[in-house]
Amino acid sequence: MPANLTVGGTRKAPRDPSVQAWLVVRALQPGARWYLYPRELVIGSDGKWQVELTLGGPPGLRHELRVGVVDSATQAALTRQATTRPNEPLDALPPGFWPEAVRIVVRR
Repeated sequence: MPANLTVGGTRKAPRDPSVQAWLVVRALQPGARWYLYPRELVIGSDGKWQVELTLGGPPGLRHELRVGVVDSATQAALTRQATTRPNEPLDALPPGFWPEAVRIVVRR
């Protein structure tokens, strides 16, 4: 059975509406690929964001979560991926994805 959790944070950089942020997740095991959160993160005027996330795999499996900002070409590519191929993993993160935060969580 998948594990559900709430993930959130605060962007400390000044709020720039032209900069988009995305959450990506992968299991920490050989051959694991990146999964997009289904849409870009909605960041409030106070810099805060929060989403509900479902993690698969057996209990004890570690997952890497990355929140990053993207350039306009990557924004278009990730939006296209999320809308035309939802839940289909990425082999690698695009070069226009710049991580701002990385966390490791353990599925319970």
